[in-house]
Amino acid sequence: MPTIPMATENAPLAAALLLFFCLSLSRVGLWTFDLAETSLVQYYVPANIRGEYSGVEAMWINLFEFAHWTLTAVWSSQYAFVQIGTAGGAVVCLSLFAYAVWMRMERGHLIHTEKVCCGYGSGAQSRVEEEDEDYE
Repeated sequence: MPTIPMATENAPLAAALLLFFCLSLSRVGLWTFDLAETSLVQYYVPANIRGEYSGVEAMWINLFEFAHWTLTAVWSSQYAFVQIGTAGGAVVCLSLFAYAVWMRMERGHLIHTEKVCCGYGSGAQSRVEEEDEDYE
């Protein structure tokens, strides 16, 4: 019975390529988030207080980064990575929940169900079309 080799000579190269591909992909996600966040700030924060807002925002970012590195120092064992990963995942989920609550309060809905479920061709009207009819 032939044996299946568990590692090949190209395994380190493939692992390195996969690592750099995933890192590059994560940067695209981060830059997309930064653009969306900047767009929201420019839309919702009045121009006369954007500098103050950005300073407070930078303070919160630095505070959470400090907390992140403090947790990393406290849980420095390689076996404690689960706690650090769980804490990071919990913060991301909490952020997602907070954004969803804000978006629901701001727009009254989270998803355009007429676009997701029904599509454009099934007689569903968008809010823009309904507003256009109100002005006629």
